[in-house]
Amino acid sequence: MRGIRILLLLLCVTGVLTGCEKKEDILMTIENEEVPLGEGMIYLKLAAEDFEALGGQDIWKISLTGQDAVQTVGERALQSLVRTKVLAREGAGDVTQEEQRELEEMRGQLEEALGKEFCKQWKITEDVLERVLRESFFADRYQTSQQFTTDQEELQNKVDEAFAWYDNTDVEAYLQKVRLLPLMVYTGEWADGTWVEYPEERKEKQQAKIEEAYGRLEEGEDFQTVAAQFGEDASPSDNPLLNEGIIRAAGDGTVFYRGQIQPDLAERIFRIPANEHTDIISVKYGFIILFVLEYPETAGLDRRQYTSQLETAKKQYREDLMSGFQLQGFNDLYEQIEQRTPISIDEELWTKAVSDFFAP
Repeated sequence: MRGIRILLLLLCVTGVLTGCEKKEDILMTIENEEVPLGEGMIYLKLAAEDFEALGGQDIWKISLTGQDAVQTVGERALQSLVRTKVLAREGAGDVTQEEQRELEEMRGQLEEALGKEFCKQWKITEDVLERVLRESFFADRYQTSQQFTTDQEELQNKVDEAFAWYDNTDVEAYLQKVRLLPLMVYTGEWADGTWVEYPEERKEKQQAKIEEAYGRLEEGEDFQTVAAQFGEDASPSDNPLLNEGIIRAAGDGTVFYRGQIQPDLAERIFRIPANEHTDIISVKYGFIILFVLEYPETAGLDRRQYTSQLETAKKQYREDLMSGFQLQGFNDLYEQIEQRTPISIDEELWTKAVSDFFAP
């Protein structure tokens, strides 16, 4: 049995109810089934918590895909509810005693996660909780039961195309090594898979921060000490600019192949003598200063790693493509099912509920 969030939210990212006494609390009607507002609020609360887990409280100040995060999470929660309802009808059936026990256990966990006050405010009864979980289970069961054929020739062509550069590149040039330390200051952050730049005022503060760090280095302070105070990477290996290539050097996290580093940055790095640092470099995600420790020799192990990692990457890419084809096939099937399912949504009620939920 998958966890509560997977059951309730996976369908969103791949993608007559009772307990409602007032007609104005009906959020939607699917065929002849009335869905209470409280059911949608369950999805909204869990989706909002997942958004905050990604970007913290500041995520609600960020614009995502051209709209504010509040509107985005409201739309996704509603889409997830509709999708689950539609698919649950296709996958409805019996559950085993063991599955029933797990659903009952998850009902208690979900109620605790939501909180009694929240459930009371939105008229979420035990029956509603059980129904939400049961339908999520049915929907997930239906999705996992569907299999779609994949054109193997098309699949292999896509793999070959994706890795053509690695198959034809100068391996010895790729495997040139450098051991270095970065001092990175970011001018934005990732939010729901999208890189979002900070406001100009904050970006100026970040620039001032790295300029102060550079000044300390020019005065002769130890690079590691300054990087620990000013740098924003948890470790050198966490820096995305140093890990653009899929073939990556092993070691203590400070050794990098030339080919795995962002190309323009690699050109700058490999001109720096050992035991010296670069100037401040403006890069894709902010500003960076790098200290070159040494240039280790390429060994036979590096060449074997190139071959091994490349084969592993191809295999994973192929599996991801197959999953993508399966998902696309299922999404096409879902659209057909949804189009033939009568659905009526009270958009005004939902907009107000989302606004009330996020009100200070």
